[in-house]
Amino acid sequence: MAAGEPEGVRWVVLFCMFCLGLAQATGWMTYSANPDISSQYYGFTDPKASIDMLLNWGPLMYLPVAPVVGWVVAKYADSLWGVVLSGAVLTSAGLVLRLVPSLLAMDPTCWAAHALIHTGQALNGMAGPMNCVTPSALAALWFPSHQRAFATSVVYGIQMAGPSVGFLLAFSVRNSQQLIFLMEMEALFSLLVLAAWGCLPRKPKHPPSLSQELRSRGSSGAAEPVPLRRWVSASVLVMAGSLAVGVFQCWSPALPTQLEGVLPNGLLKWFSVITSVASLVGNFAAPFLIEALHLQLKLKLALVAALLVQVFAFTMFACAMPDSPVPLGTTSSPAPLLAWLVLASVAEGAMAPVVYELAAELLYPYSEGVTGAVFSWLLNLWGFVLLWIFPLLPSSYDSLMMAGTCVVALLSLVLLRAEYPRRLLDEGACQRAELLSPY
Repeated sequence: MAAGEPEGVRWVVLFCMFCLGLAQATGWMTYSANPDISSQYYGFTDPKASIDMLLNWGPLMYLPVAPVVGWVVAKYADSLWGVVLSGAVLTSAGLVLRLVPSLLAMDPTCWAAHALIHTGQALNGMAGPMNCVTPSALAALWFPSHQRAFATSVVYGIQMAGPSVGFLLAFSVRNSQQLIFLMEMEALFSLLVLAAWGCLPRKPKHPPSLSQELRSRGSSGAAEPVPLRRWVSASVLVMAGSLAVGVFQCWSPALPTQLEGVLPNGLLKWFSVITSVASLVGNFAAPFLIEALHLQLKLKLALVAALLVQVFAFTMFACAMPDSPVPLGTTSSPAPLLAWLVLASVAEGAMAPVVYELAAELLYPYSEGVTGAVFSWLLNLWGFVLLWIFPLLPSSYDSLMMAGTCVVALLSLVLLRAEYPRRLLDEGACQRAELLSPY
């Protein structure tokens, strides 16, 4: 970052963005993480349907809102701060609205109270795209080329950390009073982070890279528009990446049901948390491994490696299940099942930041919000598709389906031709600056 602006500002921006996503994600999971207490307090006549609907407001609102967010970020170069602020306002409004029945001492079982909590969940769901469309756009706006992948992984990582934190917080809830207290703390946290974001600068005083500087001037730095081959490659990339990641994000929460009777009940409730934490480890490890192994211009290779690991680990996990259609004589004790699942989850977590960054490279000089919107939208779409497929598929085939999904994604990458116009432009500028430096 150029002189005149403290180096730490960009990291404060990144931390606040992470906290905004955390507020949105934990608020979204409140009722699903505490289903029995929530159903009893609100008097749901059909507890499962009501809790599922409170959870499904997230993807239901995400699909129509995400394209709008992507269009705004792509159309208006200086809109990113305002887009994120809008998401923070929606999150806070939704989390505060859920508290109105308790604040006004309303009967929590009445239709008005139910309408308020559903509206609050819907508003919070609308905020999701503001966090998930923008990872690579925020990284490009604030960070130089060698830090962009890490910044992307931090912003995206909240999608995995948030639900896990929501379930961990649920362990402290024992009654309806504690549930309301948790909701109050979630609302307060969202308001504090909203205030912090409102105090941050809208953009850095000086662009962190040549590609960003050219974009801020209204110049792409390229003589020709994006060629067709890069459009095709970007389309293949986001389809393959979203297929593997999106299906995993819906498959992993169903693991406790699939493993019921196979593992102890005390361990089952931790399985979703374990997969989320392992995925988060892969998400944060990927940028460091790419830099350490000098894969900055070999991101396709990184994706292929991650998918190969997943195909192997998911297949072994499926074969270790007692009801597997293709048993290999392995044991179904917790240790091997956990080992294969953790390995697969780490490899899955490493994929998303790589997809975000490679897609942004392929479509440069278009805004990173374009590929971010398409990728995050497809993640939710594959989740809906899986909800239709699950009832039609025998439970013994669920894990093999996950392995097959990774095979399809892996084979489709044959059509991907990786190119890095943005990175080559920025690294070329850095090399020229070093040559001209008198030191």
